[in-house]
Amino acid sequence: GHELTAGPDINPEAREILDQLPGY
Repeated sequence: GHELTAGPDINPEAREILDQLPGY
């Protein structure tokens, strides 16, 4: 899911990592 990565405050690097996680 991209719920957490949808936040504008999240760093681009963190988004890439979270985007790869199946739990997130």
